[in-house]
Amino acid sequence: MEQVKNDGLWQRTAIFSEAGYIPWQPGFERFGAEYHHQFVHDDIVADFYEIDGADFTHYALPTIPDGCTDFMFTKCGDVFHGYISTGVRAKKDFYFGEIEYLFGIRFMPGATCLFFRNPIREIVERPVYMEDLFAEGDSLLSRLTATSSFEERVAVATKFLQAARLQEDGQSKLLGYCTKRMYQTRGNGKLSVLAEDTGYTDRYIRNLFTDYIGISPKSFCQMLRLQYVLLLLAQHPHMNLEAAAAFAGYDDLSHMNRDCRRYMGCSSRQVRAQDFCQRGSKDGSIMFPC
Repeated sequence: MEQVKNDGLWQRTAIFSEAGYIPWQPGFERFGAEYHHQFVHDDIVADFYEIDGADFTHYALPTIPDGCTDFMFTKCGDVFHGYISTGVRAKKDFYFGEIEYLFGIRFMPGATCLFFRNPIREIVERPVYMEDLFAEGDSLLSRLTATSSFEERVAVATKFLQAARLQEDGQSKLLGYCTKRMYQTRGNGKLSVLAEDTGYTDRYIRNLFTDYIGISPKSFCQMLRLQYVLLLLAQHPHMNLEAAAAFAGYDDLSHMNRDCRRYMGCSSRQVRAQDFCQRGSKDGSIMFPC
């Protein structure tokens, strides 16, 4: 198994083991000559990342389901754009065109409701300009354009988000509680248990997830399990696939393979070989507006 250049691989797995969640996009780390990232892992931001020295013109960025919404910023000469991307329901490729670098803020699932209340269910796999949903987006973009390094961009974005955060409401608190419970079980909990614990109906919680994460609770749990499998196989390339399935809470290998094919488009054996995160063609990709 080719080693992914990820200094934080062990840290990501440790967070999973401590009943937390940190999403992983291995294709991002392989895409360009330089990849920078900084873990945050609080209730709002998972991490900051930047891809530089990449051939964005001819290739698309492989993206796998993680339940997260990202703020993405691109630079092409003197032109800067800010986007909101709610992620994907299955593996897709993102095409940006002629850009120099991509800087991103990856939010924990559902956390963007602390910055704008608009439901995001309509823009899953359909990235939009940031100002379409986030009124303060232009201000953040203008501040980022004045920076000259990844570290500066992280500092500017962190300060901005601290000031722009909205007051928590009942929905954001409920969503935060439910996602944390799902992290604790690594996606093996039941919606009926969440409904019983919170006093809300299954339907209400399901609609809340669809509105603010863009997917159902069941799909989100399946994505959590697969994210854990990715980390297991990356850390332990010789691990038996049946053992990986058992560790992640699947009934058996066939169960894990069904989810792999549904969300990654390949078998768990191919996931271990990392074929799923190679650069894609711009044809058939999700196009970011320019």
